Amino acid sequence: MRDAIQLLVIAVVLSGGVLKLLHLRRSESEHRAALRAMCLGLIALSVALVLELDAVTPALVEALGWEYSYALRHTPVLVAIFAWRVFFLCWVWEAGPTRDRRVRAHLWVLLGVLAARWLIAVLSPVGDAHAALTSDWSQAPWSAAGMLLYACYMGLTALGVTYLTIVWARDPGTRPWTRRGLRFITAGSIVALAYLVHKVVFMVAVLAGWQPGYDQYQLEWVLIATSALLHGIGTLMPLVASGVPAAIRLARHRAAYRRLGPLWLALTSARPGVVLCLAPAWVPERFRHLWDAVNLRHLDLRLYHRVVECWDVLVALHGHMDTRLRDRAYAEAVAAGEDAESAEAIAEAVMIRAALRRDEDDHRFVEEAARPGRRDRQETLADDIGWWQRVGRAWHHPVTRQLSGRLSPSPVPTG
Repeated sequence: MRDAIQLLVIAVVLSGGVLKLLHLRRSESEHRAALRAMCLGLIALSVALVLELDAVTPALVEALGWEYSYALRHTPVLVAIFAWRVFFLCWVWEAGPTRDRRVRAHLWVLLGVLAARWLIAVLSPVGDAHAALTSDWSQAPWSAAGMLLYACYMGLTALGVTYLTIVWARDPGTRPWTRRGLRFITAGSIVALAYLVHKVVFMVAVLAGWQPGYDQYQLEWVLIATSALLHGIGTLMPLVASGVPAAIRLARHRAAYRRLGPLWLALTSARPGVVLCLAPAWVPERFRHLWDAVNLRHLDLRLYHRVVECWDVLVALHGHMDTRLRDRAYAEAVAAGEDAESAEAIAEAVMIRAALRRDEDDHRFVEEAARPGRRDRQETLADDIGWWQRVGRAWHHPVTRQLSGRLSPSPVPTG
């Protein structure tokens, strides 16, 4: 059960790291240092949680011994809390020499703490760390020193993070969802401080000769998992607030792009010169359809191009488009039981199909008066996309196929 809960926490933390890594690609340059630090912190925290799994810790002890495995379990936690502080420091402070000096100072402090912690592991006698991990601190003087070093660094850093989150949350320019996420992070830092205070108080109590009657590490595990979960939720919250609408918009664009595919292919087959290839040069031509089907990058731009290319083909076919045929198709679609909107889309599809046949057979243009107006109904791209989707749905409609085969274009001499 404990491992299952811990894996859930790891999943939340890693999700935040992955989303932030993806966000790095589109982030403004002034915030990239902060986001890199956040990703480092989330990844290091995930590693720390993995090392605390019941299925992993015994293997570490067997491979490295109690003293080195104990120091190894502390290392990613120290790196995570350092990266967490640097993230807030880089985000709250403006870029410049002062911020860079502060980051370098914190880095040197971290390196000093890590060096001291591993030196303690090297100097610890055999059995010292094992005694510490069974809460027998009186028999673990070296590990007690290492734990005090660990707790002091973690506590001071957690206090700094708490202060920076409060400063950031009080900024009037902070977005509401970011402010809510910062509250979760502040709560996580407070829980981390409670974990550290408990660890020090418990150790002092044991050294003073009083043995508390409960499992120290069981309670501390609950505090660590709670703190990590709060930090993960706080990180994910602003991402979800902005990412969910973006995901919905992407899904709608993808659906529209897919629905326009058959109609776009039929139109551009008649005028392939209007297609602007957006596939990278390294994609072989025979795989470009596959790339287009699976690639989600720049989907809004590709959808825009698909709509424009459809209109470009209609401009080229304009002389072959006959509104008389469209009116007849509309009347028959309504008579067949279609509603007005569906009948209009079916009529447009029938007219375009007939224009494609006339163009392929090299017919003369229809009379000027019988041609439709040139793009005189759609005012926005959204209107264009909606109109083309309706025509796309009608393109292979049974009524469209039936009318296209039965209705013939108005007689115009061929030449």
